[in-house]
Amino acid sequence: MRFKRRSDKEQRPTAFYQPPVDGEAATDAQTGDGGPSATPASAKRNGAEKPRRNGKLLRPLWWSLPIVVVALAVGIYMTVLPLWAWNTGRSARAGNNEGALNSYSRQIYWGDLGPASWVAHYNAGTQHVKLDHPDEAVAELRIAWDRVPKAKQIEDGRIETYSYECTVRMNLALALEKQGDAAMSTDRARAAEIYKEMGEVVAPCQSAASTQNQQNQNQQGGGGGADADKAHDRAQQKQQQAQKQDNQDKDKDKQNQDKDKQNQDKDKQNQDNKDKDKQNQDQQNQDKDKQNQDKSKDPYQGETKEQRAKREEMQKRQEQTDREERQNKDRKRGTGGTGAW
Repeated sequence: MRFKRRSDKEQRPTAFYQPPVDGEAATDAQTGDGGPSATPASAKRNGAEKPRRNGKLLRPLWWSLPIVVVALAVGIYMTVLPLWAWNTGRSARAGNNEGALNSYSRQIYWGDLGPASWVAHYNAGTQHVKLDHPDEAVAELRIAWDRVPKAKQIEDGRIETYSYECTVRMNLALALEKQGDAAMSTDRARAAEIYKEMGEVVAPCQSAASTQNQQNQNQQGGGGGADADKAHDRAQQKQQQAQKQDNQDKDKDKQNQDKDKQNQDKDKQNQDNKDKDKQNQDQQNQDKDKQNQDKSKDPYQGETKEQRAKREEMQKRQEQTDREERQNKDRKRGTGGTGAW
């Protein structure tokens, strides 16, 4: 039996016919071929249509995006800041203390945002100690001391010597020592108080042998407490020296005050004598002036005419009486009142 080959233009059976899509209809219209295409309809649909994405699958990604960003920022912060501090430490060990101080001062702001906020203050305070800035060093190291993780207490009054807290305490003690040395030339009482605080700061970091035998001045602890023992001994010695000199200064000031008081009393006594002499002299001058005024003054000033006439009459009588007495005396002498003896 022989089959006849159909041409491409020959129409397919209706059972295989599928309605064309819009694009296919336009193509057929352009080609002028109104017959059905030989390409299966399912193949045309797969090539023309794009699959749609399900938005619900992307929601967990969007929700986790802020967490990823925060985690990335924290990771960068925890990596960059220690590297920055390490690089600054290299500069400080190379001798560039001024540059290291400027870098540590800038790290304080960023360090305060993290959990280890005491580190930047500790580094800056340490550089101030190296540059002989005791006041600034004490201020920064006090902040570091407040924020540093507290060490474990080994026994009553003593903590772990190899701890961050003891590290901060030791540098704070050095800063207080420099501050006390600077105050020795002006205010020894304040210097004694600073040295006392220095000893109290390092006391918990001393070695066990030193804390059990405080009276032994030559005792040196072992391990991490050795430096604390030496610092505590220096603090006690300098405190005693400052108190001794302060007492000497007080005694000297008291002696000077007594001398000044004696001189003041003597000056006051001399001044009182001068004032008394001046008063006596003024009184004498006033008496002389009064006598002179009495002599120059008319004793009969202010009398009336009748009083004046009466006074003149009495004066004439007195003169007459005096004349008669003189004549009687002359007569008794035998002169008769007219001749010589």
